[in-house]
Amino acid sequence: MMQHEDEYNQFRRQECKEITTEMFHVDLPVDEFLCDDVETGTGSYATLFRSGKEVYALLVAQPSAMQTMADVQRILKGMGLTVDKYMPPYADPTYFYRQAAALIKRRYPARRRWTVEDLRYYSRQTAYSPALVRVVAIDGAVRRYNAAGKSWQDVMECSFRKVRVAYA
Repeated sequence: MMQHEDEYNQFRRQECKEITTEMFHVDLPVDEFLCDDVETGTGSYATLFRSGKEVYALLVAQPSAMQTMADVQRILKGMGLTVDKYMPPYADPTYFYRQAAALIKRRYPARRRWTVEDLRYYSRQTAYSPALVRVVAIDGAVRRYNAAGKSWQDVMECSFRKVRVAYA
């Protein structure tokens, strides 16, 4: 590995750690990058990294590109990743619920009650950039979005499945 590659990796580790600490209030030291700067669309990129025994994906879109929870779910499916947990911004467990309720109130100001289906739909419309998810499986390859061909292409072959063990 050349010196500038090592410096770049140190810079990226620090950048990922800062984003996860500031935006998600979790301390995730980056032990290893599995994939870095994977193109996921126009102006959006993903970084796959290992922290401890867990694998995480950090998805970042340019400020001009509005990235929603629905976009993140579509991107992760296209990349071939199975998600264990979507980490809410600022470690706020009610973030997606509150944002969905605010969207419903803005869209339907006279409406005072809504259903679970309404909340589920509007929670997918909430802003979610940067996005941090814990990955439970990779289905054989990590893929990137090819804007020219409008399709997903393999970046690296990789299989990973986190096995959950329940103790009685």
